[in-house]
Amino acid sequence: MTTDVGTQYNPTDCVTDPVPGTSVQTIATNDSGSSDSENSDHLDCNKVHSSDYTATSSEDDTDITVSDTEEMCTSPVDQQKFIVFSNNLDELFHFCSKCGSPITHTSKYTKGTMVCIKWTCLSNCSGTWCSQPLERLMPLGNLLVAGAILFSGGQYQKFADFSRLLNLAMISESTFYDIQDSYLFPVVEEEYSLQQTAILGVLNGESVYVMGDGQCDSPGHNAKYLAYTLMEEETDLILASTIVCVNEVANSNAMEKEGLHRCLEILEDHHLDVTGLATDRHPQITKYMRTERPNTEHQYEIYHTAKGVVKKLTKVANKRDTAEVLGWVQAVSNMLWWCCATCNESQVVWMTFLFPYCIVPEYVMQNLLCISAY
Repeated sequence: MTTDVGTQYNPTDCVTDPVPGTSVQTIATNDSGSSDSENSDHLDCNKVHSSDYTATSSEDDTDITVSDTEEMCTSPVDQQKFIVFSNNLDELFHFCSKCGSPITHTSKYTKGTMVCIKWTCLSNCSGTWCSQPLERLMPLGNLLVAGAILFSGGQYQKFADFSRLLNLAMISESTFYDIQDSYLFPVVEEEYSLQQTAILGVLNGESVYVMGDGQCDSPGHNAKYLAYTLMEEETDLILASTIVCVNEVANSNAMEKEGLHRCLEILEDHHLDVTGLATDRHPQITKYMRTERPNTEHQYEIYHTAKGVVKKLTKVANKRDTAEVLGWVQAVSNMLWWCCATCNESQVVWMTFLFPYCIVPEYVMQNLLCISAY
């Protein structure tokens, strides 16, 4: 019996036949068996399996019954997958599955994560076996692997390095991004649109208080994309989300205001009355809410407010004449958090920290910290 082992990673990803002109290694073996060295290696492997390795029950061991197998066959997504070694796979192709004659020739080729074996027997029977089901000539394992990487928040390069170290057949990077653009992103967008429509339909015509913030794809002032999200305060439901590109606005600093504007328009299109908005202390958003939406209550979320106060006090405390202010920084932050946690909508809490005149110079006393929290 001769065995042709094709290249493991096929850049053209052929479906039913090996790529013409692809170099293969042909290993000729006798029908009666292998050489003495190969037999000895085979015996050593059997010896390891029989004596050196003891199977133990653990959380990773799962018994598969007939009913489980029948249930798994309902959907390729729900079916259990396994890692199969090449030599163990060859053991299944000694005899023809059609007539029972010995197989004389086999050849392997891969398409991404799928392996296919073409075989010919003594009775001139031939066939092709594939390790995965196909959908529109695409192995479903390629689609599921790309989806698992994306939906788990992983990166292709990390999984590619994992597969390379394991010598595991893997889809190429271009195939991964093609599957992303053609199948995964449209599915995510459709599912998100359905959920958003259902949520906004339930809140149709109601007054909501929302919290908004944006996240850039990179730190600093040179970000290219920003994702802005609005969340309802009481239910913690995401009401609107949008992506802003820096090419759509003047600069990267203007992306956050544009993202907020788009999200508020989405809520208005679904007849939601935004009575209040909580954001960070972005100056453009502050001006936007003051000039274009004066009827909407705008508040700052406490985290960035306290962070700004601590930053300013720390800057004052780093000077030689006002070094004693450093001991007040944490107390000021704690008091600000406490005021916001204990007050309500009908109560205004004023807190004023008076530093002793003997410790803090006069120019600091003229700029006492006075904060109103709602």
